Amino acid sequence: MNPFHTPAEMVEFSNLAHWFIGGLLGIILVIAFLQALNYLKYKTAQQLWSILILIAGGFLVPYMLLHHGLDRVDETWQFLMTDPQQRQHFIIGILLILAGISELFSALNVLKGRIWQFMFPAVLVIIGILFMIHNQHGTAEAIHESVIFHRYLGTTLILSGVAKAAEVVWRDRYKKIVYVWMFFMLITTVMLVTYREPDGAYNADYSETQQHESIQKGHHE
Repeated sequence: MNPFHTPAEMVEFSNLAHWFIGGLLGIILVIAFLQALNYLKYKTAQQLWSILILIAGGFLVPYMLLHHGLDRVDETWQFLMTDPQQRQHFIIGILLILAGISELFSALNVLKGRIWQFMFPAVLVIIGILFMIHNQHGTAEAIHESVIFHRYLGTTLILSGVAKAAEVVWRDRYKKIVYVWMFFMLITTVMLVTYREPDGAYNADYSETQQHESIQKGHHE
């Protein structure tokens, strides 16, 4: 149970977070598309990406820690670390910051070598995996619906990351490969900006694990 917000507030915050991240990914997608059409230079596009990724992670992490007030940071930290869902959100924010820093330093030639260009794809894959195992709160029906959505979302993110890594390796040989990761990113973006928490989300302190246990108990009975 969230000690800071009502279920209705959590639904609103969750929807806004999905839309915010989806919007940023959409902008990144537009930048990548303009780059593929040679309207933006690679370094310029990379700098723009890094700024947007840093905005996402740089907003998420401090907000989660501080928006309840400086006097409640310890309490907030305890909640973030004990609630599996919020802990995953916090980890995602950290990963976005790392990816943004890597992209920015690579664009500024502080970090040299192609290996640093794999940071962004790797982060996409890791976040995709986190979404596939993302813990949910709410009624059994809401959890079921949300789990299915996030597993599909995680799959598209993983495919985006793998395709982006493939582009880093083979873009000099196969010019069209850049559009593969953009295709999966487009699906991810649409899923995020159209997401709405299902009815019953956050309305009960009922985790996916508890749901599984109750189902198993029902089978035995």
